[in-house]
Amino acid sequence: MGRFVQTLAKMGLVELSEQEQERLSGEPGAPMGSDEIERLLAETRAMTGTLSSGEAPAPAPAPAPAPAPAPAPAPGEGAGAIAGSGGASAAATASSGGGTSSAGPSDGAPPAPVDGLPEGRPFDQLYAEAGVPASPYPAERLLRLLDGLKAMEPAVRKAAVLAMDAADESWTLQDSILDAERKIRALEALCAQLDEVVSSTEASATEALALQEARAAEASERIRAQIAEMEALLATELQAVADDRSAIRRELDAVRGARERERSRLMAEMQRLRSLYPLFRDPDAEQ
Repeated sequence: MGRFVQTLAKMGLVELSEQEQERLSGEPGAPMGSDEIERLLAETRAMTGTLSSGEAPAPAPAPAPAPAPAPAPAPGEGAGAIAGSGGASAAATASSGGGTSSAGPSDGAPPAPVDGLPEGRPFDQLYAEAGVPASPYPAERLLRLLDGLKAMEPAVRKAAVLAMDAADESWTLQDSILDAERKIRALEALCAQLDEVVSSTEASATEALALQEARAAEASERIRAQIAEMEALLATELQAVADDRSAIRRELDAVRGARERERSRLMAEMQRLRSLYPLFRDPDAEQ
């Protein structure tokens, strides 16, 4: 697998982390040539059934010329962009849920913390608290790999991943799919917990508002009987009721807003993880 990944990285199709670069640099063997890559992809297509049944395998295409070196990034551009075609993928990932904090108000200030409903915790922390076991090849890593191979056609990209899977016995694609399923279940449970927090807060708010309504009615009835002497007290009591109502509603609105922000963040991550299903999920596998 090391030579294959080194070759993809050299061609600018995959972005490697510092740890992966150090690990691969210690593996023997030079990067694979383009003819070896095409042969491996062709064999993988035939092995995994990417060609229609009964159709003779197409001959491997002629080696493609080496891509021109990517131009140096302009000042202000991210240094981690993938050369060639994946330059916008890192920014897209960061803007579509790849980060660990939810978006704040339009003025850039973070949302006010809500008691009992923490927001923006890292997904790794959420998975650890949910008891999601470690995976030999996490779903996020497979997503990063697919993002780095966006320059390829979908069939070729799938064949490349399957070739890497076949070349490395330490992991399988099913490891990533199982990891995605476990994390989705954990996120679904967290969404249910968010709903429970809001439901409990709504019940408490309804009871508190009813008590305030009763208080307002009692104060009005008592004070209106002595309207001449107690008019000032009536105004004071009604203002206190209005303040209490506002505080209760603000708390309820804060909890609802926190739920919607966190739920949107979790749903976006579930959608990102589910993007693996059309490519690799076995429909007959147990959930």
